[in-house]
Amino acid sequence: SDNILKENEIKNNQYGINVYSSSNNTIYNNYFNNTNNAYDDGTNAWNTTNTTGPNIVGGSYIGGNYWSDYTTKYPNATEIDSTGFWDTPYNITGGSNNKDYLPLIMELATLKGNVSFYRAAGPGDPTWETPIVVSFFDNSTKAPMGWSPKYVTTDAYGNFTVDGIALGTYDIGLKNYTTLSKMVYGKNFTAGGVTLINFGTLVEADCDDNDKTDASDYSKVLNNYGEREIADPTFWATYDLWKADYTRDKKIDASDYSAVLNNYGERGDIFYYTH
Repeated sequence: SDNILKENEIKNNQYGINVYSSSNNTIYNNYFNNTNNAYDDGTNAWNTTNTTGPNIVGGSYIGGNYWSDYTTKYPNATEIDSTGFWDTPYNITGGSNNKDYLPLIMELATLKGNVSFYRAAGPGDPTWETPIVVSFFDNSTKAPMGWSPKYVTTDAYGNFTVDGIALGTYDIGLKNYTTLSKMVYGKNFTAGGVTLINFGTLVEADCDDNDKTDASDYSKVLNNYGEREIADPTFWATYDLWKADYTRDKKIDASDYSAVLNNYGERGDIFYYTH
């Protein structure tokens, strides 16, 4: 009893904090991310008076705690007047009156990226407006993040934005459905921050999206060499010939053949990273 617990990261446990037969404790400005975050069968305070921050997740005010399962438990909660606190108290298991009345909102981060493509036309052409998959991995364990991958589309200059990134340090992989993947490593994301990353050029040579250039990619180009979308749009679409049209000029020709031949046997960065 009669303790103050603050500014701790309590995570990756079966149980976070259990308070048994204990009272008059004040538990605030902590980060909880556990299977079961808290239990309290006594009379304790799970937040302090609203004061100026910064708080444990980078916000501007100190009040209660950050709870990893908050939005799952209270999907309709909203922010209190841009303060960084949710409007619905977080209920602590164990007693009907044990609540965090000022649960913290984590201010998430943003990635602004740029990538170049192997295209017949240069930046600014509509063929650069390309769907891509962005995968995030824990920098220390290589484990994929549960909220990843993110699906976005570039603009005509290869720019794209990924919002809603949890704070941390990540290795990040990028792939289009017809390219080998590229990765960058050890990129840090802070609360409310914007991280700028140039991924370079994606290698177009993977028409079956398995992150390697092999016989299937070679056969797709060789067996359909000379085909043009304008000659038979139905045949082009039915057999996904656009996947072998790496330069996106609506024909399968020497440039597409060279893309496969010059990269035959190559594997994408994510393939090597995860194998």
